[in-house]
Amino acid sequence: MPHDPPKPWRRLGVLLFAVLAAYAVAGFAYGTLNIGDVPPYGDTRLNLRLARNGRTDPFRGILYPKVIRMADGWHGGESFLPAYGDWEESDTGEHLEGLWVLQVVQVLVGVASLGWFLWVAGRVGLLPRGRLAAWLLGALLLLDPMVLHYLVAIMTDGPALAMSLVFLAACAGLVTRRTPAVPTWIVLVLSQVALITLRVEKNWVVLGTVVASFALWALPSRFAEGARAAVPPRRFAAVAGVCLVGFVAFVVGSKSLEEDSKPRWPLATQLLHQRVVFRNIERLYDELPEDLRARISREDAHEHDVGISEARRTLRRITREDDAAVVALVDELSAEALRRRGGWILLDVVRDTIENVFATFSFYGHLPGAVLSDPQTENWIHDWRTDNTAKIYARYAFHHPRAAAVHLILGASVTLGALLLVLVSRRGRRAEADRWGPAQWAAVTPAAVFVILNAGVFAATQDLTQIRYGIVAHALFLFLVYSAAIRSVRGAAADGST
Repeated sequence: MPHDPPKPWRRLGVLLFAVLAAYAVAGFAYGTLNIGDVPPYGDTRLNLRLARNGRTDPFRGILYPKVIRMADGWHGGESFLPAYGDWEESDTGEHLEGLWVLQVVQVLVGVASLGWFLWVAGRVGLLPRGRLAAWLLGALLLLDPMVLHYLVAIMTDGPALAMSLVFLAACAGLVTRRTPAVPTWIVLVLSQVALITLRVEKNWVVLGTVVASFALWALPSRFAEGARAAVPPRRFAAVAGVCLVGFVAFVVGSKSLEEDSKPRWPLATQLLHQRVVFRNIERLYDELPEDLRARISREDAHEHDVGISEARRTLRRITREDDAAVVALVDELSAEALRRRGGWILLDVVRDTIENVFATFSFYGHLPGAVLSDPQTENWIHDWRTDNTAKIYARYAFHHPRAAAVHLILGASVTLGALLLVLVSRRGRRAEADRWGPAQWAAVTPAAVFVILNAGVFAATQDLTQIRYGIVAHALFLFLVYSAAIRSVRGAAADGST
């Protein structure tokens, strides 16, 4: 006959229940309070302007402005788009009514994507057994401070996270053949289309993910020899072939969009400026040739390196809004930066890639300094020149700072507690290892490759680290930690009751 758990485990159960209940209440409160109160990001302003003007920007994704315009017609009132032409980051956001419709839709999409992701995870053997475990995992992931924050922000990050989870789950279902084939293929194609039209860099990340996953599974190795019998590489090849078609179609379509939209700066110029020139002019000012210093003052160099928005404004001012002159100036500056600091820039790309892969540790590691920093000081500006945690926290807590602080403290506590529980529970580690056979490794291979490539793409094109760039890595890490923690609790409770 089963015995009742001893008192220590009862107390632990009560404590866990209390913490999780408080976390759920805090997350629900934060999400509810911020419906209608839009976090004032600069990208939000740009997305609203694109939607209002009906323009397409092939470098920013073509889908999201169209979704905003659709939401403008759903809320049933007067169009909200004309009010946002001059919206600035410093605004309180009180006039952002009507956008609550889009926020609610994004949260619902997030819920649906987590449902699909967890269902597939259960089918491939990555989910702790039992419906209660699945519901608990879904709630923990949805209510995570950063996941919920980006689902209510009017930016592409939340929807792109949702579509990334849907896409990776579809890949896992197809290569393991644990889900119905036809519906899963449809989901794969639709999620790829949504993902690459939300964020243009995801076209390369998606293709790289499926091709690299196939290569890893097809390359000769001791592990692969046994695993290939259970999961043949041709399944990865089939997924890669379908995604290649989507990749080519998007590239061809983007070329026509570039011709129609006529972007001010070529893509190469934008990338060189963001990764190589930005934050290096002031550092290299005394070493620049005299003709460059004659065109760029020391004050210009300082203002340029404060932030990426200031950098673009400074270049336009120096060149008097001459786009051809901007291109030429960026070419000159990037050549100087690469010649004098090329090795350091490469090392910085590697460092930023690692930090984006381990986004959870990066975010919570930088968070204490971000919370304690003063936005009114110059130090605060310099703090987020390389790490954007201070600015992310300011946007996260912009409308309801007390609710945000409670939510974030409880979210960090739950994450840290789950991680410590896994690390100290030997039974939990054994249970996790016992479950990972060829099917499980095949399922997680695309997710692992996606996280690394996504981190590398952002590191190679932006001299800035922030949780936004690693939100998929953050969500997947939480999934693994929370899953292992649930198994650990079950295993420890079973030991205590025997």
